Amino acid sequence: FYESMEGMAAEKPAVAADNRGHREIIEDGVNGFLVPAGDSAAFADRIEKLYRSPCLRKAMGQENEE
Repeated sequence: FYESMEGMAAEKPAVAADNRGHREIIEDGVNGFLVPAGDSAAFADRIEKLYRSPCLRKAMGQENEE
């Protein structure tokens, strides 16, 4: 939880397990991605999506400015 907040404070998108704590700070598809807990394939997919799209990384990171 705190690691996600630190990254977001640095204007980076977050990829985290979809649980109550993360849902309070991450809006899926807006400032990061929430994936089902334990779904490593979904987690890897979202990381790859961010890796391949600098524009998406930047846009999501800017959402974390606020």
